[in-house]
Amino acid sequence: NRAARLAAVCTSQAVVVSSSVVALVGDRPPAGVSFCDLGLVPLRGFAQSETVYGVIAAGVAEPDDIPGADTMPLQERLPVLDDELVGRAEELEAVWQGLAAHPLVTLLGVGGMGKTRLALEAAAGLTESLSGRVWWCDLSAATTPEAVGPIVMGAIDARQAPGRTPIDAIVDRLAAMQGLVVLDNCEHVLDEAAGLVRALRAGAPAIRVLTTSREALGVRGEFLVPVTSLLQADAVELFVARAREVRAGFEPSPEDRAAVVHICAQLDGIPLAIELAAARCRAMSVHEIEQRLTDRFRLLRSGRSGVERHRTLQSAVTWSYEMLNDDERDLFDTMAVFADGSLLDGIAAVSARDELDALDILDRLVARSLVAPVETALGTRYRQLETLRAYAEDRLAEHGTLAATRDAHLGWLLAVTPAMRETMGSAAYPDAFARYVAELDNCRSAAAHAVASQQWTQAVELVGGIGPFALARLSFEVIDWVDAIHHGVRWSDSTVDAISTQALLRFLRGEVTALNEAISVLPPDAARTSHYALSVCAFDALWVRADFDASRRLINEFLPADTASAVTLQQHHVFLLIGELLAGQGDATALEAAARAAVVDAQATSDPSLIATSLSGLAFTLANIGRPGEALEPARDSLALSEEIGFHYLADIARGALARALGLLAGQGHDRGDVAGQLRATLTEMIDRGSLTSALVVLDGVALLLVDTDPELAYLLARTYERGWMTNSLPHDRLEAILTDAQRTELDQVVASTSWIQTAQRATAALDRIAAAHESTVSPSRP
Repeated sequence: NRAARLAAVCTSQAVVVSSSVVALVGDRPPAGVSFCDLGLVPLRGFAQSETVYGVIAAGVAEPDDIPGADTMPLQERLPVLDDELVGRAEELEAVWQGLAAHPLVTLLGVGGMGKTRLALEAAAGLTESLSGRVWWCDLSAATTPEAVGPIVMGAIDARQAPGRTPIDAIVDRLAAMQGLVVLDNCEHVLDEAAGLVRALRAGAPAIRVLTTSREALGVRGEFLVPVTSLLQADAVELFVARAREVRAGFEPSPEDRAAVVHICAQLDGIPLAIELAAARCRAMSVHEIEQRLTDRFRLLRSGRSGVERHRTLQSAVTWSYEMLNDDERDLFDTMAVFADGSLLDGIAAVSARDELDALDILDRLVARSLVAPVETALGTRYRQLETLRAYAEDRLAEHGTLAATRDAHLGWLLAVTPAMRETMGSAAYPDAFARYVAELDNCRSAAAHAVASQQWTQAVELVGGIGPFALARLSFEVIDWVDAIHHGVRWSDSTVDAISTQALLRFLRGEVTALNEAISVLPPDAARTSHYALSVCAFDALWVRADFDASRRLINEFLPADTASAVTLQQHHVFLLIGELLAGQGDATALEAAARAAVVDAQATSDPSLIATSLSGLAFTLANIGRPGEALEPARDSLALSEEIGFHYLADIARGALARALGLLAGQGHDRGDVAGQLRATLTEMIDRGSLTSALVVLDGVALLLVDTDPELAYLLARTYERGWMTNSLPHDRLEAILTDAQRTELDQVVASTSWIQTAQRATAALDRIAAAHESTVSPSRP
């Protein structure tokens, strides 16, 4: 914008530059180029005059005298730009392009998004192309619809003749003119603003109109430019710029900048909120501001001049809220209990409305920029900005209905999860799983409410209800939602499922004793009524005690009562197969046939969880019967399918199969550097996610890679694996031929005193060395 204003004051064939350019060039201008000081020049739309320099060079005309302010084109009552616009480059360009092609452009957004500032920047940038005729009309002063006409008349210096209405007077004044009329803050006088625009289109065709509003005017041909949250980088830049205005020399450290990033994210990138937060830097540090954001509406008030509704964050939101009718306010408030929104069915259920009735109200809230629709694979999801959600939550608390609305939210989740679980074993399961992932924030919020209000039964039911999804996703946080053992209230299917789910997650996180602890409190026949309890008992027998006979008895005696149980039963058959293979048991031909039959059966169900599990089983089978090269394809297919759906648990099983196959291949002369790189990436990902038991399987694959080159570390990895998983995974006879009894005894002491993460770090370092050695061999000349 500043460059455009400089160009506007420059005479033909000449070149002028700002003082910033001269400062950057310093005393080293290009050869044959010099500058002449043309003095302070007022630039349209900027509060401070700019020191302008003319460029003296061959082929460039010497600049004539720069015109003074009195000779500049007329700019009717446009407020002065007293600060730089931060961000909004795309929106600004959209406004200019929109006005070039449409008679009406509306900047649309919720309060505090900076619509007025953007409109001012856009108007200032158009003064030259519009012959300087820009009229600014602030309609926030229109306390009644009838006040719109007089306010606009005053802004454009129109006179009302006898028998003519204010709209007539405005059209009469502008009929023969070319220019831009800006109608700022139209939302509370929408009909009157729309009527004025229609009249101008009919009687003053050369006039363009730019409006700002929280709702579209609804005039035919209206071009909408949404003004939404600032991008993170722009939000941080805005915070720092405003903080410097109240605290000279403000320069955030890396820790301060991290806090600023968090502040801007918590404030949804809303410019008004960010500016109000930055104003607090006058009296406190950014970390203190960050800590007080839980009470954002009290924190973010005062601190800036301007109209009252922009002096506090709460007043900016209240301005929009007060224009809603009772139904709109009720649904807006109800949405406060949703964490990151929900699909239409959830909002309708919690608000006790028919879906179409809820949709009608949501549509109006979306039109007013108070709810944002987000298209997802499952359908449109409706959410509020966190700032708006916090405001709505305050209204629920103020009305005394917060607890009841949270109860309704909890009740909805308890009702919807059984239907989601029934999809197990069918092609519909991925959508149900995707719904769980989408509603995980809501489940967390509902569980916290149930625990806070001591609704232990409901909390336990919720954990039990989402069991298969929590396990598939490896949602370890579910462990901490409620103490299902002590707060089960009464034994029920949900109690058994919740205790079993949490025990399995604890086991997968590395707490080997979790399974036995759960077995000690579960009813004796729990495995016959709950496929979760069956998993606990089978996992304990198979992976902790390596008692294959007990595991087989559990699986064979279990009678599936529903599809979900049948799915679990088939998965356990595959796990049993894997366990026997890792232990070196079973007939290779029969095991391969069983593994391939499991894949065929799984594919017939179209359930990707079964298909992924069976493919991993086939990969483990092929690897352990001496054909690891053939195991790579099913392992990678299983991994790709699991990652596509988001099944973290099954993806880790596939990675374990892949790691074992790669480790065995390395022993057969496969590219060790390539194997090391793949194992390192897999190990790092599992450690980052906290999947201990899965990481141990990868350590076993690393051990296979290191048997001949680093037997001591291979032994450490194998023993770490055995301590947390099952025995007989590594060919110990090979290590016994290399290591002495004394060496093994000493290494056993190291294992006992070393955490698994420390051992994993040693494995990662070893893999890095192998990969580096491979790289230097491939590219010996690389510096």
